[in-house]
Amino acid sequence: MIARQKRSNEFVGIADMSGRHDNTVLKNIIVNSIDPKLDGKNVFAKMTDWNLCVDYPPFSALGTDICQKFVYEYFLSVYGNYEDVTKQKLIVPDMWGIVYDGNKKDHAITHSHHWNHTSFVYYVDVGDDTSPIIFDDYDNLTIQPSNSMLLLFDSRAKHHVPSYKGSTPRVVIAGNVEILKLELYRDILETNKVKV
Repeated sequence: MIARQKRSNEFVGIADMSGRHDNTVLKNIIVNSIDPKLDGKNVFAKMTDWNLCVDYPPFSALGTDICQKFVYEYFLSVYGNYEDVTKQKLIVPDMWGIVYDGNKKDHAITHSHHWNHTSFVYYVDVGDDTSPIIFDDYDNLTIQPSNSMLLLFDSRAKHHVPSYKGSTPRVVIAGNVEILKLELYRDILETNKVKV
């Protein structure tokens, strides 16, 4: 069984996903899917709803790629237990797009995704002079993003994005990864089978 360890900035995974997905397609979907009804509680910028990975095949493919290629490698670097890590079944329960305009107002306040296991940010188009992501829990570890960069981190880690002052929109995808608890899933299936 894999178990979480103490949070550490060594546990922020950084990967280059250049050439794996069409960022132009991802960006167009995000820009055209902005939901004006979403008001910021943590993120004060334009956002999509939380279901990009369900609603759009390119995002489903991105989520699958993140899980199959990068999350397992990240888990191995964090937990170091190959046998247990490779047994885990992963799902992306939510994925959303964010567009930060260069208005010096768009930002994300300190928050975490503590109800999940692992979180990620994929940088679609960060433009010039982009704002970093800062991990408050990791001694203010500051990471300067670039296009096609993927970050993976413990969902409990508090992080924020300072006001964005760039000249072009900063487009990112954020999401979460959960470990599918197969025993619970089997119990649910068995319970439903009995009720039918």
